[in-house]
Amino acid sequence: MIQKAFAVLYNQGLICRAGMKGTKEQATDALVSRAVERKQAGEPVAGMAFFLADDVKDGAYPIHFGAIDTPLGKLGHSTDRVGRSVVKALKQTGCWCEWDGDPQHVILVKEN
Repeated sequence: MIQKAFAVLYNQGLICRAGMKGTKEQATDALVSRAVERKQAGEPVAGMAFFLADDVKDGAYPIHFGAIDTPLGKLGHSTDRVGRSVVKALKQTGCWCEWDGDPQHVILVKEN
């Protein structure tokens, strides 16, 4: 189900990756590179959303999200807007999620 949600978000300009390897910082760096590539190709960049493979526990995991700080400047919508978009896409595609609305907090997803 998460792939369906990420596909919806990709169509909205978010760069999404599921089950990334490495640390949060390494994952963020990889997404920054992709954001720069997309921006330079004239494609929209609305933000990012991802989770790490190592964070998955009993089918639950936190999704990190937000605008993207790049050498080209900040790309994407505000972090809270990205969070609301992620939650909406998750719910529309049947994923259970929980978020307190604080842009500094992750979105918790639990798959059945």
